[in-house]
Amino acid sequence: MAPAFARILLAYDESAGSRLALRYACGLAESGATLAITHALAESNFIASAAKAGCFPAVDPRQMIEAVDESGDAILKNAVDACAALGIAARKLFAHGDPVDAVVAAGRQMDADIIVVGTHARTGIARAV
Repeated sequence: MAPAFARILLAYDESAGSRLALRYACGLAESGATLAITHALAESNFIASAAKAGCFPAVDPRQMIEAVDESGDAILKNAVDACAALGIAARKLFAHGDPVDAVVAAGRQMDADIIVVGTHARTGIARAV
């Protein structure tokens, strides 16, 4: 029987909600689906504007961007390792930019059938919005 979802993307940020989403995504992938995990590496406005500083000396943002990338890589490695502990092979899929836009772009890049995201446990109107 073919899996319900052949390509699954998990948006992961190490929050409690994303850890629950990881377990759910691994459960979906047990049917043989491909699982990719992404973490949006959002360089802050400071980093983006550092090279264009007007009243301060220009700052080369490469070191800061590398630090953000290394942090994101560590987060993704932890998630891939957690999936492996559950018997599921997963791959890292890097995404840069605004988290929503970056995750949607990653989903399009891999032609995902489903994107799994965690919740921040909001309820009522806050959850609906």
